[in-house]
Amino acid sequence: MTNSTHTPPPGQEQDTPGADRFTQRLGESAHQVWLAGLGAFNRAQVEGSRFFDSLVRDGEAYEQRSKAETGGAAGMHDSIAASLGQARERTARTWDKVEQAFDEQVQGVLRRLNVPAAADVSHLQEEINALRLKITQLEARLHAQQAAHKPTGN
Repeated sequence: MTNSTHTPPPGQEQDTPGADRFTQRLGESAHQVWLAGLGAFNRAQVEGSRFFDSLVRDGEAYEQRSKAETGGAAGMHDSIAASLGQARERTARTWDKVEQAFDEQVQGVLRRLNVPAAADVSHLQEEINALRLKITQLEARLHAQQAAHKPTGN
C-alpha cells in the first residue's frame, strides 16, 4: 500500500511546511487574481449594457429634439457625430476604470507575494553589474601583484 503524501528527503523536513504554506498562499493569490478578473469582466458587461441602454434612450430623445430644432438631416448628422464622440469618451473612461481596478488587484496580490517590481529588479541588476566590475578590477590587480612578486628564473 502506498502513502498518498509526499515524504521529503532527509534534512528537508523543516523546509516542507514553509514550502507548502507558500504553495498554498500562491494558489490562493492566483485564485484571487482570477476572481478579480471575473469581477472586472462582469462589471464591464453590466455597466456596458446599462450604458448602451442609456445611450439608446438619450439618442431617441436627442433625435426628437434635433428634428424639431434643425428640421433636417444635415443638422442631425452633426448632432449624431457629436453624440458619438461623447459616447466614445464615456466608454473609454469606463474601460479605463475597469482596467485600473484590475491592475490594482493584481498589483496588490503581487505585493502580498513579495514579488519584486521591475524597478527593484533593475536596481539589483545595476548592483550586480557594479559588483562584477569591481571583481574584474580586483582580479586584474591580484594578477598584477602576483606577476610582480613572481621570482625571475635567472
